[in-house]
Amino acid sequence: MIPTLLVLAMDADDAAAKVRPGWIPLIIVLLLGAFIAFLFFSLRKQLGKIDIPEGGVPTHPEESNGDSPTPAA
Repeated sequence: MIPTLLVLAMDADDAAAKVRPGWIPLIIVLLLGAFIAFLFFSLRKQLGKIDIPEGGVPTHPEESNGDSPTPAA
């Protein structure tokens, strides 16, 4: 039994030594990089379309027009 396990372990070492990076992982990494670049430029374009007034955006619009909110009775 032990010699059989030893032979199997030696075969596993030989198979592990033959493992090399391939073209498929490289293509996947390049596609992911291109997708991330696309998302970055798209987000930058969309953020550039935002128009913010010079005075800023009021955080409480009901208080900005001079009317005070009436409390509920």
